[in-house]
Parts: sequence; structure tokens; C-alpha cells
Amino acid sequence: MAMKRLIKGLTSPWSLGFSTFGAMYGFYHIWDSTQSGTKYELAEDLAGKTYIVTGATSGIGQVTAEELAKRNARVIMACRNREKCVQARRDIVLATRNKQVYCRQCDLEDFDSIRQFVQKMCHGKFELDRIDGVVHNAAMMTDKRKVNKVVFFVFVLVEYFEDEKKYDGYEAYKKSKLANAMFAKELALRLKDTNISVFVADPGRTKSSLSNQLDGQQFFLSRWLLMPVSFIMGERKVEKAVRPVLYAAADPVLNEKTGLFIDRERNETEWPAVEDAEARKKVWATSEVWSKLSTHMNELKHELGAAAIQFGSAPSATDAQQATGRSWKHLWLW
Repeated sequence: MAMKRLIKGLTSPWSLGFSTFGAMYGFYHIWDSTQSGTKYELAEDLAGKTYIVTGATSGIGQVTAEELAKRNARVIMACRNREKCVQARRDIVLATRNKQVYCRQCDLEDFDSIRQFVQKMCHGKFELDRIDGVVHNAAMMTDKRKVNKVVFFVFVLVEYFEDEKKYDGYEAYKKSKLANAMFAKELALRLKDTNISVFVADPGRTKSSLSNQLDGQQFFLSRWLLMPVSFIMGERKVEKAVRPVLYAAADPVLNEKTGLFIDRERNETEWPAVEDAEARKKVWATSEVWSKLSTHMNELKHELGAAAIQFGSAPSATDAQQATGRSWKHLWLW
């Protein structure tokens, strides 16, 4: 009789439901642990160091800023939307008890805004005495082509201009990341005689708001249907995806290195397309012409009243000496 009651209880809808939920919950945690990569905790105390983080109002940028602040660094949040930046800064200060977190407006689509940001960092009451790292995290993904204030088309999408129907947000984003990696590699080579290191860090597929502007993400049902696909493909939480970013930005093991592509497991990997020297030079030349780099650099030099490194060619001995006075890192996020 007791055995029958036990069997009946185990086969009841409630029991089966709880068992199924428990099994799925356990499977999720096992899968999540395998997709999260090896555990990494940046042990460095960053007191006295200064980091600039773009796109710091959400996602990887905000978590990066918080993790740096947690380790006592001074963090400059360079963001386009000041209101969002102030709110994100408040959350970071409350979480870390580090008041050396600052909001500074900087729209990366507007060269005038960038120049104003640089001027504030170099002159006035907020003049920085050092910069230990710049995390270029700000990014966007959209189904529609976009032109910024200076009509600067994203050059890697030229092949799509003839037919609007061919434009694909995901494909365009991937190509822009390839261009980022090639540009960073070329910049590292041009700065090899200075103390400025350049890295590209790949956080992997991450649960963030990056793709929210895509048409397929505008409806709740489509987002819900895509969740299992993202899960199976190893999408990680932002708190875990930020590990390779912190490694590249602040781990002393990379102090004497530059020009590396760092994957989600913090391995130094090579990408054949990025190693194509001729292609890199074309990417650099195209970027230099379309962004009017020389013009903006000359304007900055004039406004700051000091010589700046000429990135278009190898730095001179004087430039190198000035650069080595500050050891800092350029970090692009994949």
C-alpha cells in the first residue's frame, strides 16, 4: 500500500513538473558553467590609475567601468547621452563606493565633440596627469545604413551601397569588427617604438542591448524565440564576458606586449585576415582619408599647443620620447 502511494505521488503532475523543472535548472547551470569560460579575477589594485571607457552607459562598457572602479581606478565615462551617463555613474558609485568616476560627454560620431572631449582632458580643472588605458567599447548594430555628422560612411559596407535589399545588420557588424581588428593591428605597428600598447579583446557572444535596434528584435515574441538559439550558441552574461576586457586593459602580464587579438578565453590568437599587411594599409589609408585624420590632428595640435604623435607614419624620436612618458593602452572590443 505504501509503495503504491509512493509511486502514485512520484507520477503525479506536480511531482513530474517539479522534477522536470529541477532537471532543466540543473542542465542550465551545467551548460552555463561550460560556456562561461575559465574563471578569471583581475587581482590588481588600480589606485592612482586612470581609464577612459566609451559606451559606458550599459552592457560591457558599464560593467567594465564598474570593475575598474571596484579596483580603485579613476574612471572617465565618455558617453554621448549625458543623462544616461549620470544614472550609470550613480549606480557604479553606489556599488563600488568609489567617487572617482566621472561623466564626460563625447559623441564618437562627431569629431567636434571628440575634440572638445580631448581639450577637457588636457586643459582646465579636469586636466589628466596620466592615462593608463582607453577602452573603445562604444558600438551599434542596425538594419539601416547610417551617416554621421561628417558624412562618414562605414567603408567596409561599400559593397552593399548598390542594393539596399542586400544590407544585413549582422553581416555589416562582423565586417566592421574585422576592420577594427585590422586598424588596431596597424596602429600597434605604427606605435611600436612607444609605450602605447594596442589590443583587440573578444568578449564572445554577450547578452546585451547591442542588437536591440535590429528589426528582428523589436517584437517580444521574436526575442523570446531567439533566446534558445542564443543559449545554444554560448551567449554569456555581461559579467562573465567582461573578463578578457579587464585582462587586456589592466593585467600586468601584457605590459610588454602589443598588437594582440585576445579571445574570450584570454588566449592570444591570430586571425589570417588581420595579418594581411597590404589589406591593413588600405584600411588605414581609407580611414585616414574619410575621417580627415590629418586635419583633426593638426587642429588638436594647434588647440593644445603641443606636438602630437603623427599616426600616419612612424613616430619621430621626439614623439616616441613624449609617448613613453605615459604608459597606456588602446583597447578595442570585438
